[in-house]
Amino acid sequence: MGINASTIQKLYIAYFSRPADVAGLRYWEGQLDANAISISGLAQSFSEQIEYRNTYGGKTTVEVITALYQNLFDRAPDADGLQYWATQIDTKVVNIGTAALAILNGAPAQSKDGLTIANKVNFSMQFTASLDTLAKAVSYSEQYGFTTMREILKKVTSASELPSLQPKTLLDFPTSMKIVNADEMSKGTSFTLDLKNLAVNVGYSLELMLDGKSFSSPVRHVVTATDMSLMSARIELPGNAFWGFDGIKKFGVKVNDIFGNTGEIGAQVSLLLDTLPPAKPLAIVVSAEQNGMRHIEISIYAGQMNGGYIVLGPEAKPYAIDDAISATDSKLVFDVSAQNFSSLFGTYGYSVSEYDAAGNVTRFQLSDVPNTISYGVNAVLTPAKNITFMAVGGNVMANTVNATNTGLIVTADIVPGEASGTTASLALAGMSFESRKIAATDNKVVFEINAGNPFVLKTWLAAGGIPKISLSNDKGTYATSQGDNALFAFYTEGEKIEGAINPPSNLTITPLGGRITSSGPGQVVFNGTNVAFYAEATITAGQAVDGHAELWIGNKIVMTDTFITMKDTKVTFDITSAPLIAYDPKFLQTNVPSGGKAVVKLFDRAGHVVSSIESIIVVTNYSSTSFTADHENLSQEISIIGSHTKFDTSSLVLP
Repeated sequence: MGINASTIQKLYIAYFSRPADVAGLRYWEGQLDANAISISGLAQSFSEQIEYRNTYGGKTTVEVITALYQNLFDRAPDADGLQYWATQIDTKVVNIGTAALAILNGAPAQSKDGLTIANKVNFSMQFTASLDTLAKAVSYSEQYGFTTMREILKKVTSASELPSLQPKTLLDFPTSMKIVNADEMSKGTSFTLDLKNLAVNVGYSLELMLDGKSFSSPVRHVVTATDMSLMSARIELPGNAFWGFDGIKKFGVKVNDIFGNTGEIGAQVSLLLDTLPPAKPLAIVVSAEQNGMRHIEISIYAGQMNGGYIVLGPEAKPYAIDDAISATDSKLVFDVSAQNFSSLFGTYGYSVSEYDAAGNVTRFQLSDVPNTISYGVNAVLTPAKNITFMAVGGNVMANTVNATNTGLIVTADIVPGEASGTTASLALAGMSFESRKIAATDNKVVFEINAGNPFVLKTWLAAGGIPKISLSNDKGTYATSQGDNALFAFYTEGEKIEGAINPPSNLTITPLGGRITSSGPGQVVFNGTNVAFYAEATITAGQAVDGHAELWIGNKIVMTDTFITMKDTKVTFDITSAPLIAYDPKFLQTNVPSGGKAVVKLFDRAGHVVSSIESIIVVTNYSSTSFTADHENLSQEISIIGSHTKFDTSSLVLP
């Protein structure tokens, strides 16, 4: 820009209340530099432009002079000055251009008016210089751009810092978010930016920056008319935004105007991102006190819970709280009632909740942590540790099972003598296994898991996972370890795997009540005097543990054995909801209305199913005899089913 640029900017501000556009500034600079026009002629020429006529057409001289003062000094003219210049112009003593120059040059440099116009000129010079490409220059030639810059120029006063595209006022966070935890980050948050001294208007883009860079999916807010009326904008950071790893995070804002200019990052504030939840305790020791209370000692990692707290029981109505955890605390002590302790350790689902200073939470039950629990004499019992896995058969890799293995041996270190004479239990992949009996000299506990074939082992252990070993002694003390090692299961979807669950065999069905109709091989007859029946089939122990069996007659499920244990060698189906004598023939006829082929379907815990190979044909001949039940041998029949108590009879219809 040349020496005349400042004068030209003043005239643009006075007449049009905006910075000069690039083309206009260059043209008038060329005219002045070539002495093609004088300063006073230039001032008068501005009053003859189309933009002047569009702005001031139809206005009185008083209104025009008032607008000039407002544009230049952000104030109305004093009454004497307004009357003077209006009279001078209306009587043709001077033209509007001469008056405009006189008003411009009449403000002392250090006066409020002088400082205001100087600031407006400086801002306008900076803005016009920023339009340094053809695209930017053209973008400011539109009326919308002129309107935008008039609004921004109004912010420039004698006292204010010049507006810029770099925010100076710090971003505003919610007061609770000086430290941000995982939950807060996942929900997202908002940041408020003050627009008062910022060179922005409707349509400008505010981009939220993290550590000087854009988010992977840029977080932007376009300034609205509402934002401008409030002089404040809120930038929403979505919950799916990635903040990077924990540590100090610096947020700032980069402004993009509607002309293609981008400001420097400003408004930067820092906060601490802490999303790592506290670790579960190292160990828990519980002992019964004489007053019936339970004394709980929880060992934690020193320093990790500094400034946090721990809650035992339901958070809405806790059993105990420690809210004064310091950096040096490594053990927390609580006393709770026996009933509350049972809830913490039992099946009621109440948890222990650890909160760190950031508000991250870890919830668990006492049974999820290595523990020792003494109900009687406070005997020492150390939880098992150093758990290892070694596959049996096929391709053996430590701590791994795959499609070639038929079994698994699990071992863990124990203290000799502490659990002698007992067995330990292993919980793994949703299964429960029992160890060998522990001798007084044993320094290890051993679990031998023999599935018989790879197919069944996969059914048991395909999920892999973290083991839990429970020990006990004869003094009422229990100790549970949490896995310090994990079992990895390497199975491929759809791979061929040797073996299967064996089909049920030796199916037998015995009518109960009334007279028994003789039948040929592979056949059983239900007659009009029978009231129920008993059935059983042989299975291979362990293959269908946690599975179930269904007895089908024809195309109908008649009964289900819903609970198969590791040691079961039979599945059985019978009536247990009432004594046999309580039923009459209608009960059997309702639940088995027609005969057909009887088949047992066996399901393992993975959902595989196999049907019995041998089958029995059930013949229903209910009209062959009277409906009156014959109970001559009823006591013997009741004794047959008296020991079977684990079966689901919900599908049966009582008379």
